[in-house]
Amino acid sequence: MSTSAQPMVVESNEGANSGLPEVDMSHITPRELISLLDEWVKSERISTEDAACLLGVISTDALNNRLDVPVNMYEGIEGIASFHDYIRDPEGASYWRSLATKLQHLERFPHGLSTRA
Repeated sequence: MSTSAQPMVVESNEGANSGLPEVDMSHITPRELISLLDEWVKSERISTEDAACLLGVISTDALNNRLDVPVNMYEGIEGIASFHDYIRDPEGASYWRSLATKLQHLERFPHGLSTRA
């Protein structure tokens, strides 16, 4: 078992990052997510506020006891957005759904857009 936290990746054959790995946010461990969010914040690809919100999707129990058990970030985000719908908070629901859209883009291009021609 490796001790370094590297995000689970799948090879991509599409888009500007063809040949570079993609991240699978529907199957990522909290340890991998922490590492990835750290990289994205340092490279200014995501705000610290958005990163904190994404980290908040993971349960405290998972963060404390199950760092290597994969979670589905999209299910968690949709659950939070649905809660905001339920309490009649359309702005909150919209924020979470837009965060999911941003996450989809970051998932597809985790290392930024390629500058190679």
